Amino acid sequence: YGLKKEQIRPLAQQLLKSFDDVDSQIRNVVASVFAYLIQICGERMVSPYLDTLDNIRQKKVKDCFAEIQTSSSST
Repeated sequence: YGLKKEQIRPLAQQLLKSFDDVDSQIRNVVASVFAYLIQICGERMVSPYLDTLDNIRQKKVKDCFAEIQTSSSST
């Protein structure tokens, strides 16, 4: 299921740009997609992109990831 580094880069770069969108729903979806990328590829592959985010956005991604983990463990 994992993606290769070359596949993650363009997606992550576009997501980083979308984090600046004025619409909060877009930013929430971006955080969720990053969280799913962590689940699919591992934090090590995604962290170079997350490290460029401010603390608030990093926390949002981590919160989304925690939600994914919780919902997947309860099923």
